[in-house]
Amino acid sequence: TNNEPKPFLQSNQNTIYFSENWEVGIGGGLWSTGLSLSKLFLHQSNLLRLNIQRLILTKKNSWDGVEESENCKHKIKALELGSGNGLLSCCLASTVGDLLDELVVTDLADHLDLMRQTVNANSHFLTLQTDEKENKDREDNSNLENVKCYVTEHTWGEFD
Repeated sequence: TNNEPKPFLQSNQNTIYFSENWEVGIGGGLWSTGLSLSKLFLHQSNLLRLNIQRLILTKKNSWDGVEESENCKHKIKALELGSGNGLLSCCLASTVGDLLDELVVTDLADHLDLMRQTVNANSHFLTLQTDEKENKDREDNSNLENVKCYVTEHTWGEFD
């Protein structure tokens, strides 16, 4: 079977690319709840944006008295636990990426390649972060407005 990501949803001016791979496990497919939440992000983007801006304002108020650099724009970091295939993180980044500083996408080790594939397929608004040298090469050739995205393993209930 061909698991190359295909155009799946449209958000703002971005096409979101996605494919399923049930062979990696239960998270490799699209659940009805994931589809519903992704559509909520897309269709209620103004409400999502407003709530994230409120979070940023709360965070900014906690920084009173902290000196800022000229190019510092307040943003948040987002974490998706148990992403499976990366679709929801892509929908979030496509919808409110200008409000995100970083996006961390997690799941079990057997899902990481599929999540990286999804992030890379959406490189028009996400930049997969890997090792420092590769990131430097990528920054030289990528859109600096992209959201920095980290794909990493996390097993529920295990903390280091």
